[in-house]
Amino acid sequence: MAESLKFRNDPIRWLRCTINKGMFSNELLVTVRCGQDYLEYFVPYEKVSGQIGQTGKVAVTVHNYGSVQAAMIPTDYVEEIPVAPEDLSDSP
Repeated sequence: MAESLKFRNDPIRWLRCTINKGMFSNELLVTVRCGQDYLEYFVPYEKVSGQIGQTGKVAVTVHNYGSVQAAMIPTDYVEEIPVAPEDLSDSP
């Protein structure tokens, strides 16, 4: 499932999110925290753990840039955002 997310052999991590219906049946809309803001992304259904309308997790890869951790969101385009360590876990 999460193998397609691998980037430079980085391990898969799970980022806390809120899950909503996507525009199409093969995707979900996830809302993730980025500092004081909340950002929304359409991601493949199989990259999300949890139920629609609830808090869940989305599979990401995480890169460290000094003291900042950034998560690569599994979208059709490359999107990397800074994330808080407490929003990440090693399991869905």
